[in-house]
Amino acid sequence: MSDYAFNLQRYGGPKTRFDCPGCGKRQCFTRYVDNATGEPVGPSVGRCNRETSCGYHLKPGEYFKAQGIPYIPNPRPIPKKEKPNPASYIRPSLLESSRKAFQRNNLAVFLTGLLGKVKARELIDRYLVGTSKYWPGATVFWQVDSENNIRTGKIMLYDPVTGRRVKEPVSRIHWAHRFSNDPHFCLSQCLFGEHLLRLEPEKPVAIVESEKTAIIASAFYPQYLWLACGGISQLSLDRCLPLRGRDVTLIPDVDALQAWQDRARRLEDGLLQRIKVTEVLKGMASEGEMEAGWDIADFLVEGRIGMIESASMSEPRNATPSS
Repeated sequence: MSDYAFNLQRYGGPKTRFDCPGCGKRQCFTRYVDNATGEPVGPSVGRCNRETSCGYHLKPGEYFKAQGIPYIPNPRPIPKKEKPNPASYIRPSLLESSRKAFQRNNLAVFLTGLLGKVKARELIDRYLVGTSKYWPGATVFWQVDSENNIRTGKIMLYDPVTGRRVKEPVSRIHWAHRFSNDPHFCLSQCLFGEHLLRLEPEKPVAIVESEKTAIIASAFYPQYLWLACGGISQLSLDRCLPLRGRDVTLIPDVDALQAWQDRARRLEDGLLQRIKVTEVLKGMASEGEMEAGWDIADFLVEGRIGMIESASMSEPRNATPSS
């Protein structure tokens, strides 16, 4: 049982995600549920998954206070803290079997048009990207740690022409570990691309949010080792521990600079080292691009690399990859 009376509802398919009362986006809202009954606290009590572009988050305590309802944050006795279960891993054969359909992978098709077949294949192999049958043409971003253990794989569907995620009628995201048939599977995610740390121990590390962005940026700036966290909330100290002692730069989306700067300070406290946050994209985006949350890959794909190259690298905290 959870130590708390209320928790965000665990993902159980599209039926467990709702329209956000803040931004109105479909099926991106997670409700808080009562751990004792499993019932939602209220239709508007929860968190929008669009952390930077929306940021709506109404907690149960805030909801009860507004309603004038007495609220005890933790009414249950807290049990003794147990040692967490060890991480579960996925069989290597599943990863290998997913890497045999390069030509049917929508993202690979897009990368081929952008970079050429040889370079696209090189990057797909480097990042151990697979293809899933869950949706025709879907991509699997395998999370492989520095010990070559396969933690999970994020399954996503992209448009082969635009290279953008398919979000209509619903966002297409699923997880490979859900096919493990192991009811006791203990998920412990790692940064996408972590397996490359041991292969290139001297390279400075650049971290972005999107797995696709890490792959594309690595083609333009190979002097950096590009990793992806999958979302700012996933950029946790636990997942960043393998970066201890490395030169690390965070490259936020255009609408998320402040949030990433705040996260960097927390990581610095935990890792006891400096974490740089680049402002290279600041001022480059139009109003529409800001609203869409463009990242460095969007500018590279659109051929606006010159704007990135002209950004100053003289300020230590604003350092950014360049060729």
